[in-house]
Amino acid sequence: MPDYRRNRVPGGTYFFTVNLEKDCTMNHGHPPTMKIYHPGRENAAKDGGMRFAFPPYACWEQHLRPNNLVAKIIPSIVIKNKSKAFIREYNISSIVKLKKRAPIKVTFFAGIQQVEFPRSSRNGERFLDTYHITNDRSRITEIVTPYATSLGGVEVSYLTRGSAKALIYRISYHEIDPESLESALHERLIEDMLAIRLLQLSLWLLKDNAADFDRGWICTEGRVNNNVWASRYSTANGSFDAVSFNAKEFSLARRPPVSSADRYIGSSDIPTLLTGGRLRYQRFMYFISSARSSADVAMKVADYCSALESLVSTAQTELSHQVSERVAAILTSPGAERIALFKLIKEAYGYRSKAVHGTYFKSRDFERLRVCSIRIDEICRRIHRAYFDLDTGLAQAIESSDEDTTEYFLNRTLG
Repeated sequence: MPDYRRNRVPGGTYFFTVNLEKDCTMNHGHPPTMKIYHPGRENAAKDGGMRFAFPPYACWEQHLRPNNLVAKIIPSIVIKNKSKAFIREYNISSIVKLKKRAPIKVTFFAGIQQVEFPRSSRNGERFLDTYHITNDRSRITEIVTPYATSLGGVEVSYLTRGSAKALIYRISYHEIDPESLESALHERLIEDMLAIRLLQLSLWLLKDNAADFDRGWICTEGRVNNNVWASRYSTANGSFDAVSFNAKEFSLARRPPVSSADRYIGSSDIPTLLTGGRLRYQRFMYFISSARSSADVAMKVADYCSALESLVSTAQTELSHQVSERVAAILTSPGAERIALFKLIKEAYGYRSKAVHGTYFKSRDFERLRVCSIRIDEICRRIHRAYFDLDTGLAQAIESSDEDTTEYFLNRTLG
């Protein structure tokens, strides 16, 4: 066999044909046997064929995962399994499919709208470990232009000429089997879009806003895929006005309190995400997302109330009183402020009752409904902070049994 190490090219792929031996030296106590598969013979093809690919620097030993196999070229390939007595055919097939290829450049990007960020550096500010957020128009154009034909003129104009206030993007390199490229890009695009959802959550935790993205794109040479969320966020009063974030706020938003966004309804075949085994916090955030996705302010208020309910309630009787009392006890000290907050949440429950039971709203209710929604949105934000504040003990208490939760609130309200 030629020694390819002398002419190695970084990232290159070298195919060669070899003899494949099955090492059965520990065949469950039977005498050792060695079966040799010669190139081109029918029995060799049954084990996945004889065509292998390895990078030149691994011509003598290549460690393969996850099956913990070692392939050695000496000059034939002897495949041994460190943890099992002999090689099974599916292990051999998995090695045949593992081909070293030049990495594929994968670019993800999405425009962020209805928000104003401070001017960024050219490459943008880092978000999580692999994303950048930039509003530098020359950089945005540089990222988008190679895929302009596939995107179309309207999308390119939206991304590069200012309708999108910023671009969140990721550029990475992957070794992907061409046969699984489509599914790999689809899965990765969903992960990328969930990362934007996490950014939206992080922005909302700072203040009410309608920051949103229209569509996510993932691109390789010769292939462009895209996807959209079926909902659009609005502010608590139902508007889509752009909200500005200063440099300090933007810096805080790029450090989210959680590491990943929650599941979405399309990620499984279950009819609802309101299932057993989920944290109260997860149900809380599910309703917060629903509220922010609704343009109907009355339905926003209903979802905000459901969010608070999912976090602190332990009984179905006197529910509005229980939730109002407990939320007020978490966020305020005894006195006038606590009473005012209690009354506000009770008012929100009144609007919720109208919305979910089909009662109509009179025009004189509209302005007060908007004010109530704005204030209840802020309450949800404050109780989210309290959940992650270790000094309150809230998370530990409410994620325990209903008995522990009830005891915690008794101490907060009467202790």
